[in-house]
Amino acid sequence: MGTLYELATGGSSRDGRSGGVADTYIRKFKYIKSSPSEGYSLPNVTGIYVGAPYPGDANCTCVSIDDSPEGESRLVRNFTYTYKTVANTSGPQQQQQPPDVRPPNYSFQFGLDYVATQSWIADPVANGGWATATTPNGEIVTGLEKPQATAVLRVKQFVTSDPAGYCEYVGTVNDGLFTAGSFSAIARTLLFRGIDAQPAVETYNLQTYAGWNVTYEFAYRENFQMINSNTTINNDNQSLVNIGWDKAVPLSSRNVWCSTAAGNQFLELTAFPLEHNKNGAIKSVNDGSGPINGQYFWAADPNGGGGTVQNTLARAMVTIPAVKGGFTQVPASEPRPVNLDGSPRKSTLRPIVHRRGFHKEINFKVTLGLRN
Repeated sequence: MGTLYELATGGSSRDGRSGGVADTYIRKFKYIKSSPSEGYSLPNVTGIYVGAPYPGDANCTCVSIDDSPEGESRLVRNFTYTYKTVANTSGPQQQQQPPDVRPPNYSFQFGLDYVATQSWIADPVANGGWATATTPNGEIVTGLEKPQATAVLRVKQFVTSDPAGYCEYVGTVNDGLFTAGSFSAIARTLLFRGIDAQPAVETYNLQTYAGWNVTYEFAYRENFQMINSNTTINNDNQSLVNIGWDKAVPLSSRNVWCSTAAGNQFLELTAFPLEHNKNGAIKSVNDGSGPINGQYFWAADPNGGGGTVQNTLARAMVTIPAVKGGFTQVPASEPRPVNLDGSPRKSTLRPIVHRRGFHKEINFKVTLGLRN
């Protein structure tokens, strides 16, 4: 084996542009071979390889190596090693690992976006609490939007396997807590939007790695809505939940199921189609003989047959003053809140609002192979 000398002609520089400080170090060596025919390996001769840290500065790693003869000499070789600070999100030792196990780089873009909402702060001046958006009559207010926090997260890493198969997961959401640095997203708030994969070759130590530089793009959505905590009962217990990419869906319909099984405490009885008297007003009694709360009677089945609308699907009704006194009914022109069985919901109660999803959920780090 020949003789190695480190030369004093190396140097360093510092560049403070682009909002940061980047250090560059140059190390130069002269190697005199034992004979013109001697074969050698640079890492074995100098102990330095691409990705090796600079002595005394772990933030800088070797990014390039130049091996050239000195003039026409067949015995003397000149080695030049360049070290640079490489931007990353995983600490200074990130580049000191092979590319196929190296932690990924993260980048973020935060902003606001307008999303449809079914919830509002009823009295923001008085610091009132959140509630489902309804009129004083219990009707659902539609067409509302509110600004919510959004973020675009990009994760870049080197992979050796073909990433084209990940296309089937575009449009999925996270199935649990996802973290990237200090950023975290609870389940179903992070949407996988797509990937950008470019063929790449990288040398580390004595090995050459062929694969792809892949950038995974995710969209985060913060979306707080008042949601019923139990989807199997008619109560109006609601809580403020970040539903992310899911939707808040109020239960409402222009039609109602004509049944009192839900219980009078949940029913708007005058929204059922009711029997009217000869004066065109709703027929009611005070002796408890009415089949609806002892007071009202079911309207006749419009399809004939002598039956009533009980246990059928019929148009929801609204009451208006009758010409000869009392109240009459007309078909509802807008959807109205309903209970779980489709019966008309009492107007003094909150509408039932359920969380509904439209995206399959997966574990991003396991399924997409994202490294920590």
